[in-house]
Amino acid sequence: MEKILGAAFAGTRTQRPTQTFKERETLRLGGETIELIFTGGGHTPGDILVWLPARRIAFAGDLVFVDRLPGVLPVSNVKAWLASFDALAALDPQWIIPGHGAPTVLAKARKETRDYLALVRAHMKKAFDAGDDIQSAIKSLDDTTFAYLPTYPELRGQNANRVYLEVEAE
Repeated sequence: MEKILGAAFAGTRTQRPTQTFKERETLRLGGETIELIFTGGGHTPGDILVWLPARRIAFAGDLVFVDRLPGVLPVSNVKAWLASFDALAALDPQWIIPGHGAPTVLAKARKETRDYLALVRAHMKKAFDAGDDIQSAIKSLDDTTFAYLPTYPELRGQNANRVYLEVEAE
């Protein structure tokens, strides 16, 4: 980060966690109950939700992208990501604070994150099972429903590629 931030990084000190948890941890701060929920990762292996149950607000981090196409990373696991999204949806949040994009509601988060990932995963699995090579699978993917998202041109191919490789590894 120092290379990216330059002078803005000056004085920054790495702070390692002093407490860990396996699946769920409840904190109480200033009269507020805050739940930390590990649902199995997705965008990255360590993704967690921060849930404020009294306010029905979920800080979803990079489990939710809105107003841009989600980015599937080499460490991402889309199968786990979909399950984590479903765990988020089960909380029935009134508001979601995504890792990318403005605060949103569940319907928009579902459309721009879960529906996209589910479409790509289903297509790549079907193509792989049919014996299609990776390039053919990518070329036959019709994800144009999401072409309105600003990062679509840059990310669609790499996302499809990584999901195909994930399906192949299963």
